[in-house]
Amino acid sequence: MNLAEMVAIAEICGGFAVLATLIYLVVELKENSRLLKAKATTATFLGWSRWNERMSVHPDKELITRSFNPNNQLEHFSHDEIVVLDFFGRAALQRFMAGYFQHRAGILDNESWHHTISFCHSFLVLPFWAAWWQEESKQMIYSEEFIKAISSAPLVKLSIGEIFNQQVQTQS
Repeated sequence: MNLAEMVAIAEICGGFAVLATLIYLVVELKENSRLLKAKATTATFLGWSRWNERMSVHPDKELITRSFNPNNQLEHFSHDEIVVLDFFGRAALQRFMAGYFQHRAGILDNESWHHTISFCHSFLVLPFWAAWWQEESKQMIYSEEFIKAISSAPLVKLSIGEIFNQQVQTQS
């Protein structure tokens, strides 16, 4: 075998090595993307878990629960209560918006996003929150795309404060 033949064989081997490296990189990239999505989804729901845990011991949890009662309108709350609920609502919407941007970037999976935005839309159609959102959505904190995503999401049945709301209705 002469030198030219050895060079040709080395080039063919080098080509296969490059191809094998590219295949390996594609496989690793897919695996890293899958892990990134899993971590982002986990972090999102752990964040919501911590949020719910804090809400369970929040000093205004009864007030917050009342805001989810479909019979309560904005006028059923005092000015001070509306201020508390305003901060609560804004904090929740900013969490939803963070999820929106994660989803848009391809980090949060479709199913998790679908459930999350449906929940968001479902609480924003309740009487108190609908009146609040009508004004809040005009603030320069929410992107138009996010607002459209909320309004186009399907509605789901909420169970927040359901037992509390049933007790209130029974007492009335």
